Amino acid sequence: MADLTKQELYEHVGADTVQAERIAKPQLSYARDVARRFFSNRVALISIVVLAFIIVMSIIGPFMTSYDYRTTDVASVAEKLASEEGRAALGPNSEHWFGVDTLGRDLWARVWVGTRYSLLIGFAAAVVQAVIGVCVGCISGYFGNMVDVVIMRAVDIMDSIPYLIYVIIIMIVLGSGFMPILLALTLTGWLSMARLVRGQILALKNEDYILAARNLDTKPVSIMIRHLIPNCMGIIIVSLSMAIPNAIFSEAFLSFLGIGLSAPLTSLGQLISTGIREMRNYPYQLIIPSAVISLLMLSLQLIGDGLRDAVDPKLRR
Repeated sequence: MADLTKQELYEHVGADTVQAERIAKPQLSYARDVARRFFSNRVALISIVVLAFIIVMSIIGPFMTSYDYRTTDVASVAEKLASEEGRAALGPNSEHWFGVDTLGRDLWARVWVGTRYSLLIGFAAAVVQAVIGVCVGCISGYFGNMVDVVIMRAVDIMDSIPYLIYVIIIMIVLGSGFMPILLALTLTGWLSMARLVRGQILALKNEDYILAARNLDTKPVSIMIRHLIPNCMGIIIVSLSMAIPNAIFSEAFLSFLGIGLSAPLTSLGQLISTGIREMRNYPYQLIIPSAVISLLMLSLQLIGDGLRDAVDPKLRR
């Protein structure tokens, strides 16, 4: 019996060949299994390439032209508007690759600078939301009892107030700008993350390894950092990947309403808002930033879907 190979041993005990091959396969860790399934998703990989291209262009795109995104040339635009050929020259051409707006500003530089600010706001807001949500959810789920009741009722009250009321109040008090809009996006954006993390903590805190850590007088903060949060990373990463496009869309919506970034800063939402006003005469001013934000949102959503499918244990093969 000791000299039998694995295959012969499995056949000896009655296991079929398929089962033997499955058992004989090298076991993968959870992280490697997630990475393997994620990178086998072709749609997610294409989305990563598209997102990487947009990020790179938001960094180097404004430097690829000699025109500054803030520089206006109203006199030149007024002169071109006097003739039909001049109006046609305002569109995309060899000098201005995306054309110019009605103030003579180069749209190539403005689109990529706007993409940069939209990405900065989206990623920063999502990270801040995740940090606050994870901390609040851990505390609420781990301690339970009155701590959980008080925190969750506070979350319910905050969630019951319409989102735009927070935003309008913040913009009136602090004015428009990068930090006010970041504060507006993170003020209530962490609520859903807190609920998700709390649910995971409630399911994990009675596991044997958590009870053993408690019996060894391990501090609650250490238990949360070393045991609970790492076991929630799957749902945290997926939620974070979904929060980024939501934050970008919220910023675009606020800028579209005119309460987003203030001049001379710009964003994709602000460019779309400007393009709608000139849609009949100069449709490229609307189409180009709309196409960029559509590709950005689509790639982020597909990456989030790929991560969700990869970390879901029900989808393992």
